[in-house]
Amino acid sequence: MLFRTKAIIFACMLMLCISIPSPAKAQSAVSDNDLRMLSQLVWNEARCLPQDEQALVIWTVLQRVDAGGAYGTTIKEVLNKKGQFTYNRNNPVDDAIYELCQQETQKWLDGGDPPTLDPYAKSAPYYFFVGDGKHNYFREKYK
Repeated sequence: MLFRTKAIIFACMLMLCISIPSPAKAQSAVSDNDLRMLSQLVWNEARCLPQDEQALVIWTVLQRVDAGGAYGTTIKEVLNKKGQFTYNRNNPVDDAIYELCQQETQKWLDGGDPPTLDPYAKSAPYYFFVGDGKHNYFREKYK
C-alpha cells in the first residue's frame, strides 16, 4: 500500500512538471494592452520599414521575455525597462501594425522561432538593434 501511494505521488509530480508551461509563455494569450504597447513601440521604432523588418522589432521584445528575466518577464516589463526602447504610451496604435503584432505574438505563443532577415537579422537570438535611418540591424549583444 505504501509503495502504491509513493508511486501515485511520483506519477502526479512527474505529470505536474511536464505540464507546467515556461514562465514566458504561461499566458494563454497576449492581452490587448500588450498588443497596444507593442504596436506603439513598432510605430516609433519601425513605422517606415516593411512589415518583415517590423516583425524583427516585435521578436526582439518577445525574445527578451524568453531570456529568463534579464530584461523582464512580461511584454510590459520589457517595454518599460529604463533605457531599453523608445516606447511611448502616447504613440498612436496603427491598425496594420497592431495586426502584425497579433500575428507575430501568436507565432511566439505557438512555439515559433524568431524570423531572420539577411542582412538585418542574420541569426537568432537577437536582443538589441540599432538603426541607420533606413533600416534596423539586430544582434544578440549590445555594442
